[in-house]
Amino acid sequence: MAKKERLNKIEGREWAYILIIFSIIFLGYLAQYKANNKFVDSIYIEIKKNNIAHPEIVIKQSIWETGWFKCKKCSWRYNNAFGFRYKDWVTKDNPKGYIVFKTWQESVAYYARWQKRHYKEGDYYKFLEDRGYASDKNYIANIKSIKYE
Repeated sequence: MAKKERLNKIEGREWAYILIIFSIIFLGYLAQYKANNKFVDSIYIEIKKNNIAHPEIVIKQSIWETGWFKCKKCSWRYNNAFGFRYKDWVTKDNPKGYIVFKTWQESVAYYARWQKRHYKEGDYYKFLEDRGYASDKNYIANIKSIKYE
């Protein structure tokens, strides 16, 4: 076999190595995905436990605000699952003024109180828009685009 042809062919052992490496990477990704999904599920359960209206929208808000709960420089670092801010909370270490919670469960309870105070009924997306929940004009489209079931 010519040297050039040999370089173009991958032998059986090499295929096995490639397959093993691919499998390890894929299984690692899958395990991480499942672990993160379980955590998202626990947030969703807490949302429902707090009797928050439109939990299927609210979970998407928390996913968007926290980057699937992986963000290190957003509200999530303060256990704030929804990006709530208050101007009096602005500090050098918290320049956006995110409300700081001891636990993420406290932020869900806060959302429940906030919603009870401000939301009456109707289109929840319109409510969020009218309430000025987010400064991003694409906020509603962004949370609608999230796939979570």
